[in-house]
Amino acid sequence: MTSKQMAHPRMLAFGSFLCLLAAVGCGAASDTGVSSPTSSAASSNSDVSARQDSSETGATLNRMLESSYQVGFRTTSSWSGGYVGELTITYTGSTPISGWNLSFDLANTQLTSLWNARQLSRNGARFTLQNESYNATINPGQSVTIGFVAAFSGTAVQPTSFGLEDLTQTPGTGGGSTTPGASQVAAVFTKDNDWGSGFVGGITLTNNGTTPVTDWSLTFQSNVALDSAWNGVLVSQSGGQVRIGAQSYNKRIEPGQQVRVGFQGRPGNPVITNIAVTPTTGTANPTSSPTSTPTSSPTSTPTTTPTSTPTTTPTPTTSPTSTPPSAGYLHTQGSQILDSENQVVVLRGVNWFGLETNTYCPHGLWTRSMDSMLDQIAGLGYNCLRVPYSDDIFKSSSVPNGIDFNQNPDLRNLSALQVMDKLVEKAGARGLKIILDRHRPDANGQSALWYTPAVSEELWIQHWESLAQRYKNNPTVIGCDLHNEPHSPATWGSGNVSNDWRLAAEKAGNRILAVNPNLLIVVEGVDTAGGSSYWWGGNLRGAASAPVRLSRGGRLVYQTHDYPATVYNQSWFSAPNYPANLAPLWDLTWGYLAKEGTAPILVGEFGTKYETASDKIWLNTLVQYIRSNRLSFTYWSWNPNSGDTGGILKDDWRTVDTAKQQALQPIMTP
Repeated sequence: MTSKQMAHPRMLAFGSFLCLLAAVGCGAASDTGVSSPTSSAASSNSDVSARQDSSETGATLNRMLESSYQVGFRTTSSWSGGYVGELTITYTGSTPISGWNLSFDLANTQLTSLWNARQLSRNGARFTLQNESYNATINPGQSVTIGFVAAFSGTAVQPTSFGLEDLTQTPGTGGGSTTPGASQVAAVFTKDNDWGSGFVGGITLTNNGTTPVTDWSLTFQSNVALDSAWNGVLVSQSGGQVRIGAQSYNKRIEPGQQVRVGFQGRPGNPVITNIAVTPTTGTANPTSSPTSTPTSSPTSTPTTTPTSTPTTTPTPTTSPTSTPPSAGYLHTQGSQILDSENQVVVLRGVNWFGLETNTYCPHGLWTRSMDSMLDQIAGLGYNCLRVPYSDDIFKSSSVPNGIDFNQNPDLRNLSALQVMDKLVEKAGARGLKIILDRHRPDANGQSALWYTPAVSEELWIQHWESLAQRYKNNPTVIGCDLHNEPHSPATWGSGNVSNDWRLAAEKAGNRILAVNPNLLIVVEGVDTAGGSSYWWGGNLRGAASAPVRLSRGGRLVYQTHDYPATVYNQSWFSAPNYPANLAPLWDLTWGYLAKEGTAPILVGEFGTKYETASDKIWLNTLVQYIRSNRLSFTYWSWNPNSGDTGGILKDDWRTVDTAKQQALQPIMTP
């Protein structure tokens, strides 16, 4: 056949993560994990000389600590050529640290994954790590533990020659609040990543007072232009002066809590100065005077969990924000999707996969929190998530793993379904809608048909009914993508109940609607239909003569998938009239359903590493087709670990691939 037999599995380059996840999930610590040298050690800084460096803000001098900390090291597991290690900083100084860098020597070694800190730089064998926003503050007597996965050549060695750098900023010099009466809220800028032409960074706000902050705004001077912001509204930037306001869900900062405002800008090497916070304090204790001394330590959770649905806030066109359709369910009319107020909705989404694999949770939670991922997704302007899962999530033996519980404490001891519940809850709090995608019958791989010897058609439908009931009163979950990429021997409209996908989709869709009549039923195409071959799940020619018939009107959405030549070199990519041949091909294969007003089309998967000229032409042409026809979409994928396409995020799971995001920009706004 064509394409997908050879192109799949497209899911991920997951093999490279298996050792990591097995190590992180093993639980038991080993004191003999690294063969040489000893695996557990404590090091003071007696061999580190004092020095001063310019901070990232360019406005103050940092302090290299000399005698007020110890760093302990141990391994928790090991294998040939790699190990999982832990570094524990114990601070014994007399005043709190409000930001830090940890440097050490580690020869012949790469850090392939890192949690509770981020890698700032590497110079030969010298690594420098920087705090995360939620563990920037270390009070006297407290400890911070950093975990990492190391890959080494030759003999394993342990980190040595530690240096701890205090990044605590002095108010009025670029790192703290300078607005009169604003000393209650401390503000510290840190840079997450810098690739020369751009950067990702953010400012951490800490309420050091005794009363809640009920609203806040933030201003600073910058030598760069910001393209987008998350966890905050980019209100204005002019003449180097930037103003960011609070989102509705993080206006309130309790005493001791933190909010991390993230942003992306260009070029790199940012200088952020004159940070000023204007807080509105609570009235619960109006007689108390704000104090600069923390009354409690910041919580280990990176950001305040939203408690209400964020409202749409106008922002400059250079920084689109998520525009939730409405608080209710969606329905269809002709080729359009409408919200509960009958306003036209265009779903602008991404795929965040992982629940369908043997981690049984969204990927990347070994590096970041679910909250920070969702903040960034919404901040980039997406309003929808397509969430792949497998039927294995219904098994009690499918235990979520590959999660850093220090960053995701509320996911500890949850089942796979309960992790899905958390994702739904947190997405809904940010105005993101969710389409559930039955991606696989089990975690081992995709299937051509919707049933297998282990998962019958009836069990497949029962699982869908269970999910429809589970989220029946939660309009965050708007749609059911019945089965991912059905393909040969699947047929469309043949009448053979053993392989006619159209009949199976009707059966499952109507059973789901009997449980929750408000859901959208999303039906993908097949590969071969109408005498032509196409991508798995992408060919909807059969729907012209054999449309899907549901018991309720206004519920059907058709879905297609489309990929470039680097995924599989289909014949049309080498045609002499490429790319002019693409739009007519799309019209015939799936676009006609939208153009003729039959039903909405969701372009549910499309993606590329965006490295070849052909791929770039394909994506730009498809984006223009989606825009001109006002189609909904979910880009593949958010994850960087998709083998054939990469993701919106780069391999550090933090940095946005700006080339891809800019290519999607024409369809990121209404």
